[in-house]
Order: sequence, then structure tokens, then C-alpha cells
Amino acid sequence: MAERESKQREAPIKQDENRRREEARAKANEAKEAREARNREQALKQEAESEAAERRRQQEITAQREKEAAAVEQYFVSETSLVTCSAGLNIQYIIPGFDLCRIVIKNFPRDAKREEIVDLLIQQEIQRSEFLILWVKVVGTKQEEVVLANADYGEVISLGLDSIESRNEVLGFSVGDNANLGSAFQKAPFITVSWRIPAETIVENYQSMEEAQKRSQELNKKIWKGR
Repeated sequence: MAERESKQREAPIKQDENRRREEARAKANEAKEAREARNREQALKQEAESEAAERRRQQEITAQREKEAAAVEQYFVSETSLVTCSAGLNIQYIIPGFDLCRIVIKNFPRDAKREEIVDLLIQQEIQRSEFLILWVKVVGTKQEEVVLANADYGEVISLGLDSIESRNEVLGFSVGDNANLGSAFQKAPFITVSWRIPAETIVENYQSMEEAQKRSQELNKKIWKGR
């Protein structure tokens, strides 16, 4: 009888212990699932941030390439010809020396920017490829500019802009007959083009732009076979 009563008393205790163990396991499982859910959420967040960063990087690369592709540069080659190039040294326009004139602009304000000079010339409906600001120097409190331009527009610029005002300063223009420094070019209606032979081109391919830029810097100005 006593043994039966003892077992009857122990039964509820064991049931309580089992219930507590089950509750503890349930809470542990819930905590584990919560941790796993947080880890998955964090991983997804990091993946999304990484993808967003990569998209931004690609957009920046694309924007930089578009900017470079749209770039236009001008060169006064061998002090004879004005050459306009786009990306990849693509020659867009050439004005030979015998078709160029020198325009001297005086009395520009000392702090005037090149863009102001460019805008002034473009206002005369002259294409950007038709002129080049060769140099700018300070004379006292003013600036003086020398501009190379297609000789066809020299008189147009001189007559159209002479005595015009910029910031309450009256500008002065003078046009030279020819842009060439040497008198021999003034009467010679031809261009001499020369290059080294044999011309060799080597093309290297790399896995990434970063590697290509690194190798380009390492190889730049290196002497190879005397070149």
C-alpha cells in the first residue's frame, strides 16, 4: 500500500519534470530557429548590400567610360597643324598650318577663365574644333590670349568681337596672317607625315581592368628592343 501511494505521489512530479523539459526543449528550439532566421536575414542583407555595391561600381565604370568616350582633345602638332582627337586617339579634324591664323586677344580680366574665352568664340558660331587657345599670359592687371583658328574665321572673329566688352573692359583683337612659326610653311600647300618603321603592335588581354591598369603602369616607358 505504501509503495503504491509513493508511486502515486511521484507521478505528478515526473509529469511536471517532463513538461518542464519539453518546455525547455521547445524554448531552445525557438531560440535556435530565431538565431537561424536572424543569420539568414543578415546573410540576405549582406548579399543585397554587396550586389548594390557592385551595381554602383559598374555604374561608375560605365559613367567613366562614357565620359572618356565623349572626351575631345586638341593638339598643336609640330607647331604647324591643329589636330582634334576623340577617345582612342581617333582623329576627328585637322587644320593644316597654312589654313591657321593667330588671333591675339587683349584686355581680358586677369581672373578670366578659359571657358569664358571659349564661350565668347562659340558665340560667333565657330565650331570648337576650329580653334584652340594656345596660351594665356598675364600682362599687368589683364590677360592676353593667343588663339589658333581656322583662317576662314579669323576676320569674322576680329570684326565680330573687336571692341566688345567683357566685365566692363573693352577687348582688343589682332589677327596674324599665318599660324606657322616658320616662313617655309607659309607658301607650302602640303603636309609632311612621318612615322617609324617597322611599326609593331602588341595586344595583351587581362582578366580584369585592375590587372590591366597595373600592368600598364609597370610597362609604361619601359625600353623594349631599343624602343
